[in-house]
Amino acid sequence: MNFFKQIDFISIEPKLFVNKMSRYKNLWGSFFSLLILILTLIAALYLISDLFARKKQKIINNEDVNENSFINLTNFPFMFNVLDNYGKKFENPDKIYKITPIIWKMNYEKIDIKGNVETEIVNLDFKKCDKFNDTLLFSEL
Repeated sequence: MNFFKQIDFISIEPKLFVNKMSRYKNLWGSFFSLLILILTLIAALYLISDLFARKKQKIINNEDVNENSFINLTNFPFMFNVLDNYGKKFENPDKIYKITPIIWKMNYEKIDIKGNVETEIVNLDFKKCDKFNDTLLFSEL
């Protein structure tokens, strides 16, 4: 029985009550409580409206630029396979879709007044891989 009394956390704590209230309520407290409630509601509505309107979104982007970087992708295999919702290959993929790989060459030495970087778009070519297997294991390549 003593164990049940010790685990009781719902019972009323002993407090000092004045006029059947544990707090002393006055006009100033009501004013500040109402002011805090209104300001919280206004701030929440302002932030929610900005979120849904997608205005003034701040995107933080950090790029490290190595001006002398060069990557030779000639012998670097990049493989992918487009499957349907059931994980099966398309019958005639060339009739359904065309994927065109491009790269952007950015010249950071030529930046205009607005901060736009001179960019050259280069198209890449695809070569079909005959060694591709259906199990998606590329260890044999």
